Amino acid sequence: MKFLWLILTGLFCLCMNVLLWRSEYGGGSKGNPLPVNKVVAKILDTPDPSELDIFYQGKPVGHCRWVVTQLGRDDPEVNALDASEKGREVDLEAAEMSGLIQDIQSYNVNVDGYIQAEGDPRRVRFMMNIRLNRQWEWIRFDGKIGIKNQWLHLHSDRKKEVFVLKIEQEETQWETQITFDQFQNPQTLVGNY
Repeated sequence: MKFLWLILTGLFCLCMNVLLWRSEYGGGSKGNPLPVNKVVAKILDTPDPSELDIFYQGKPVGHCRWVVTQLGRDDPEVNALDASEKGREVDLEAAEMSGLIQDIQSYNVNVDGYIQAEGDPRRVRFMMNIRLNRQWEWIRFDGKIGIKNQWLHLHSDRKKEVFVLKIEQEETQWETQITFDQFQNPQTLVGNY
């Protein structure tokens, strides 16, 4: 009788392992799809730094790191930045407590990383800062992409309704500003350049 229980227990464990393996790796499915809103909510509500390796055709080609900072109405981080801009003393202890936000008013997302092709000694760096309001609508965008001594800067501010493009190459710089109204009439925009 003991031998029969041992065989039944072994078959049960074997069956459960096969079913578990099949649900994780088999059946052609790579998991259950998640709605984009749920993924964005998880990213924005978890203010811990996150790191991501970038792969292309199964080979690592880069790395990315992002940090989400939640900002409240009376946010110590915002108050510290205002104080430093106005030449006043910065309350560092209050700035350190900025992660304890009860009433989130906006999010600040910082992304930093690089991509490097196999066999190429140059790395393409990218840096981005996006400010979002409580409804995840963008307020401000700052981005920078390039390699050493060659950078493309992008800046856009929703309140000022302006888009700024700046190109730096060693000691040469070129910059242009485009208003949101100019985007509505592309013919005049092309005529300016």
